[in-house]
Amino acid sequence: PPLGVRRGERRTIQDQRLTDVPRRRPAAMGRPLRVVIAGGGLAGNVLLRQLRRFGPELLHVRAFERRPFELASPPGLNVLLNHNGCAALADTDPELMAAIRAVGFEVRNWSARTMAGDVLYHLEDVVRDGRADEPCLVARWDRIHAATRCDDLVEYGAAVERVDDVAAAGGGGGGGG
Repeated sequence: PPLGVRRGERRTIQDQRLTDVPRRRPAAMGRPLRVVIAGGGLAGNVLLRQLRRFGPELLHVRAFERRPFELASPPGLNVLLNHNGCAALADTDPELMAAIRAVGFEVRNWSARTMAGDVLYHLEDVVRDGRADEPCLVARWDRIHAATRCDDLVEYGAAVERVDDVAAAGGGGGGGG
């Protein structure tokens, strides 16, 4: 279990929302912290959406996606967002979760199995026993990706090859990177 959470205890991410973070930059920082995200896929875009909440006075955030803009959301296989992922996303970004729900469909009867076919658990059991507040969700990858995109903060057709720490290289400033 996560640090500070006892087995059987449920604590939502709302307890530590990004929106609760002070919006003013500490005087010692000097300038916004520069953050580089390598990749504009699902994880990169969700992270980008979360970090942009800090505002440009605290963080200068950019993502770099090697694929060109036209190919950034190719059709793909279905993606299953498990109940715990849906709950975390609903807690941290309800607007995004609503957008993903609009392009997908709920799954309430699903089983996780081993390669030999043995059942690890049935989603029905998890929901019935109160271990899940949210159902699973299935949607095509390209539709989820389109819902997560933050094109104003993504540089398409550009791969991250190296990130230099300006502060460590003697460039000064409190932001580094």
